[in-house]
Amino acid sequence: MKIMITSALFLLPLLLIIFSSCRQQVPAPVADVPPYTAAEVAQRVVLLLKAKDFAGLQPYTILDKGIRCTPYAYVDVDKDRVLSANALSGALADLNVYLWGSYDGTGDPITLTTADYYAKFISDKDYPTATQQGTGKRLGVSNSKDNSATAYPGATIYEFYYRDKDATEEMKSFTWGSLRLVLTEYKPGDWRLLGVIHDQWTI
Repeated sequence: MKIMITSALFLLPLLLIIFSSCRQQVPAPVADVPPYTAAEVAQRVVLLLKAKDFAGLQPYTILDKGIRCTPYAYVDVDKDRVLSANALSGALADLNVYLWGSYDGTGDPITLTTADYYAKFISDKDYPTATQQGTGKRLGVSNSKDNSATAYPGATIYEFYYRDKDATEEMKSFTWGSLRLVLTEYKPGDWRLLGVIHDQWTI
């Protein structure tokens, strides 16, 4: 009996060493924190927009700036509607009608609920499956002036350009859409969303 106890006491430290070694080989989970690239954040944001997960957008905003929504290429920094970062979670359920700018061609005011604006100027195309995407070059070119570089100095504009695959060659020039996400590097590797610019064929 004494021999068995002595053997067990001898083996116990050895077993603890082996167990500890096995535990150290298991990698720790990677925390979902920055740094990210602008492209990675753009991919996350466009998926959140498609899913109507406006609450999920809040970590990608700057609280005192919100998200400026621009219906066509030209950014009007004084008149384009800005969604408050603190109100994002309930934005699509808000039944109030707001002024978002003017319709191309007629100049009539764009007066819509946030949900209706979202349907017409944010989710009008399946932007996560965009035909082309990237930064540094305007992909979708309309007759509206693109002043995003001066409206957002120093920001990165990441564009999702969607061309309707089912449209005839004649109609493809009229049925495309672009969604441009305006991103700023708030801290190194921590990109935040400042604006969502929609673009399409215009008169």
